Amino acid sequence: MENKVYIVEVFYSDYEGSSWVQVGIFSDKSVAESIKEKWEDFHNNNADLLKEPDDWDPTKDEWYEDYLLHDSHHVFEWSQSREYYSLATNIEKFSEFQEVRVEEFDLNVDGFYNQMKHISNDVFLDMIKEHDRDWKLNNILKF
Repeated sequence: MENKVYIVEVFYSDYEGSSWVQVGIFSDKSVAESIKEKWEDFHNNNADLLKEPDDWDPTKDEWYEDYLLHDSHHVFEWSQSREYYSLATNIEKFSEFQEVRVEEFDLNVDGFYNQMKHISNDVFLDMIKEHDRDWKLNNILKF
């Protein structure tokens, strides 16, 4: 039996920040890849729901008049319309979608250092190594 697991995650990002949503943990890489494709398809196939309709007429939008009163120097965009707002309120995650990924992890392995080396500086990494060493020594001395 292979000592690995595969975690499928969906990444979203907007002006407030970003987040990863863990979809599942799988022992079979092909199952994880299949689930990844499933949720990529879901997001990619529905992304068009937020695109401007070909027949959209800004002058018929209920927010059009108010927009012109406050900002007559710019064009009233689809993303500023009441119709878009109503739609995006319910399905905004489609506009925030970035990617779906599969991460491979070894079972029963402390991978903190390896994960942090991609996002940390040398000082912090040295502190992790030192703490790991001290922790291991303390556990050996307990016995």
